[in-house]
Amino acid sequence: MKIWLDLSCDYRIQDAYQLGSSEILAASGKNLGNLVFRKSLFSLIEDISDFHCLRFSDLTEEIIDAARIVVISCANWLEASERAEKRNLTRALLIEKFSCPVIPIGLGLQATKNETVSLGVNSVKLISVLSSKCNHISVRDFMAADVLAKHGVTNVVVTGCPSNLINLNLSFATYNSKRGSVKDWNSGSFFISEISGGNPETKSIAEFIVKLLAMRNSKYVLQTPALLPFALGETKELHKLYKDLSGYSKPEVLSILNACLTYFCSVDDWLLSARQSHFSFGMRIHGTMVPLQAGTPSIMIAHDARTSGLAATMNVPSIDASLFGKISGDRFQVFEDIFFSKVSLYLDTRLKLAICFKDFLASNRLIPSPRLIEYISS
Repeated sequence: MKIWLDLSCDYRIQDAYQLGSSEILAASGKNLGNLVFRKSLFSLIEDISDFHCLRFSDLTEEIIDAARIVVISCANWLEASERAEKRNLTRALLIEKFSCPVIPIGLGLQATKNETVSLGVNSVKLISVLSSKCNHISVRDFMAADVLAKHGVTNVVVTGCPSNLINLNLSFATYNSKRGSVKDWNSGSFFISEISGGNPETKSIAEFIVKLLAMRNSKYVLQTPALLPFALGETKELHKLYKDLSGYSKPEVLSILNACLTYFCSVDDWLLSARQSHFSFGMRIHGTMVPLQAGTPSIMIAHDARTSGLAATMNVPSIDASLFGKISGDRFQVFEDIFFSKVSLYLDTRLKLAICFKDFLASNRLIPSPRLIEYISS
């Protein structure tokens, strides 16, 4: 039996139109961006469709005994919090029971900017167990690799986020075809990923986004619990991140968001919608990767250790949150210039990381997909 652990779906939530926000969030691990991570494995692993999608809570002794190989979509499991410690102990104890290879993909950190991540005893136990169950662990960035190394775990490959490799047909020309299609903030169709709290610049970024959304020519893409209940009409209350924005009354913000909010329970739909936009930006890594994979120029606003680490590792076109506020009032051309000054390095780095992924998969006796091999060989 082949098992794919962490969610009970692949990159689509079945019958999502019938579900409430709590059910959608439960299916996606409380962040619809997790579906993007999972979509990428279909570009990387030849037989991933043969794996059974299960949650840790689905595991029984019978399933564990029947398992012959396990792939885990790890995400941001490593953080210094009591919640992470509790979850990582559960994960470690269950993974320990498998007698077959257990292959972690995309293990990452969750930390605020400049925070020194100090793993608790349960998280250390988890990475030790993972290390013993596979030949190599895939980690998202060099910061995660350094944290593991400090705890004696060195069988690590830095692969970046798998979402970086959804579309293996990208080229500079793909993006360049949209260059110059937007003259200013008033004329473009923008694809904006959801803001994230915890950064001093979040409020000013939210104010700029609402100002842009007020023009009614852009989409604001949700991933988390912050606005999903509002988008589905389950509440009329705004999340605290959207309250007291300078220049706007509460009714104005409600009206603007109502007109522009969207969310996706299928990554294919998400990619298609992103493709139709001229330009994208936002504070979410998967919210950035989707338009990038769809061929739409996109800039990530790096706002914490995780997004900064991923931007540095993958060379994703990005700007620091502290800089965004200083240039957001400028001409749109400034953003386009930033993207095109960085996209060639992004594409070069992407190829190098694809090779790392191929080697990682092969070392763990997973079969790289023909598309991945062709991309690397071309």
